[in-house]
This record gives sequence, C-alpha cells and structure tokens, in this order.
Amino acid sequence: MLSGVVRGTFVAWAFHSAQPYLLALLDDDKIWVVGAITALMSLSTILGNQVVEVFTRHCGRRSTIILGGSVVATVASVTMGLNGSFWVATVAFLAVTGSLGVISPVRHAYVHHVAPSAHRPASCPGRDLCGAGASPRRPCRVVPPDGGRGRGSTGVSYIP
Repeated sequence: MLSGVVRGTFVAWAFHSAQPYLLALLDDDKIWVVGAITALMSLSTILGNQVVEVFTRHCGRRSTIILGGSVVATVASVTMGLNGSFWVATVAFLAVTGSLGVISPVRHAYVHHVAPSAHRPASCPGRDLCGAGASPRRPCRVVPPDGGRGRGSTGVSYIP
C-alpha cells in the first residue's frame, strides 16, 4: 500500500515539474505547448488503461504487469531527466504516464482481490483516501458512515 502513496507523490511532482522542464528544453515560452503535452499525457494514460486487458491475457500474474510497468516508468523517468532533447524528453514523459495508466488499474484490482469489501476503504493508500478535499485545516479520518452506532462499512469522514 505504501507504493501507492509513493507513486502518487511522484506523479504529482513529475506532472508539475515536467511542464517548466519541457519548456526550458524547448527554449521557448509557448505556453500552448504545455497544454498540448497535458492533452497527450491524458491520451497516453487512456492508452495505458486500454492495453491492460491485452497484457492480462499474456501475463498470468498481476505482479509481472506491475513490475514491468514500474521498470518502463523508471527507465523513461531517468531518460527524461538525463536527456537534453525536448522531443526525447516528451516521448519519455508520455511513456511514464502510459505505464502508470497500465499499473493503476492492475494495482486497484489487486487491492480489491486481496482486501475484503468491508475493509477495502480502510486499506486504500492515504493519498487515495484523503487526497480529494483533505488539508491541514480539514483533515480526514476513517470512520463508519453511521458514526460508529451500528454495523456499517468503513468510510471517510472529514473532521469538522
């Protein structure tokens, strides 16, 4: 589960730092390039999601797909950082987002397979659980939806 938090943190950092890095490699301030790369990033993630079914037919284990996707993301990240060409760095960045598009649904399927449905929300990574809307001023906690008065499944509640 810790890998999901680390991966999510890296993706957030990479997304925001890649934009000025790619513009610096381009040696131009054409901001529309960032919009085009962001759109291509979305398409590469969608493409990664679409090829998961093909990979699961040929790879019998989820761990093989996750490990392969992680290797591709790592090699592409290093290539992007060590490279001085805008085009190679852009293709490497799209390879990173495409591989993360493969890894994410496989990892989620693994969590759903391993964790019983009653405990599933409590076993999700903290980034997935609290990332949307939580902040230091509005932290969240895992509580039963009925406030602990009965037999409910675990949910997320914001601390007032």
